[in-house]
Amino acid sequence: MSMIEYVKSLLPTFGQDRLVDDLSRLRAELHELVLPSLEQAEKAFHGKKFKSKLAKDVEHTLQGRFKDHSRGDLFQILTDILKDAPGKVDALEKLVEECFAKDVVKEAITYRKASILKYTEVMSFALHYTVRMALRIIAAETNAAAGGSDEDATLSAAERQFLDDKYIAWLDALVVLDRPTADLDPFIMAIPDVTASVESAPAVEAMVEARTLDPMKLNMISPSWNPIYHVRSYLAEIQVASINRAKEERKLVELRLHELKLKQQGQNDARVEKQIELVEERLKKIDFKIAKLADEA
Repeated sequence: MSMIEYVKSLLPTFGQDRLVDDLSRLRAELHELVLPSLEQAEKAFHGKKFKSKLAKDVEHTLQGRFKDHSRGDLFQILTDILKDAPGKVDALEKLVEECFAKDVVKEAITYRKASILKYTEVMSFALHYTVRMALRIIAAETNAAAGGSDEDATLSAAERQFLDDKYIAWLDALVVLDRPTADLDPFIMAIPDVTASVESAPAVEAMVEARTLDPMKLNMISPSWNPIYHVRSYLAEIQVASINRAKEERKLVELRLHELKLKQQGQNDARVEKQIELVEERLKKIDFKIAKLADEA
């Protein structure tokens, strides 16, 4: 999605407080869900070879794309890439304070401001996808340990479609997040602070190189839609549902890893399997609610 198309998709007006709230939410998700989940998975798989084709394929892809981290397994690589994300959130907060007025008007959004918004959305997408992919991999490893032939046996069709469709976008988002935190501010501030509009685009693009307008190649990434900058109604309800989803995902990671340990020991626990089933059912209901609210907004 081009930066112009991205700006067109934004609300006509919204407050700077939306950006601040979004960044606070991202920081909380990092500390309470994403990083702890990756650390748990990294510990569970440390020194072990993956058995599922899915895990082997993802690991091979990550090791190929991220040469500086290639000695680690896939969960070590993901942890290494995202461990500095809280520092990037801090940098984004300073940029928001410096670049945005109290009221944000779409018609006045510049390439620099749009890049801050899109970078935030790319990070949000990467964090959400990472946890969901981690759950898919843990489930695939559990199925492999139990001798199952279908690695995605426990995955819903909708979840499988989402993860497959957004896989390349996730890899591209990780490349963006792998850049040093110290580079974020200079990269953003080097982007021209000129209005990003359909009318001005030809003149701007004639004078400025594309790599100057988009030095982090954010235009290449089409993340999942983040309603915070695009819907006016039901935002509070969507945010609450998203927080509840994160809590349920954290529970599911712990349950899935416990189930994997049991399977590796040749054991079954009906209570654990039932808990997993209940959590997954709650996640489906939350996803349905978020989608419904977004459609009605």
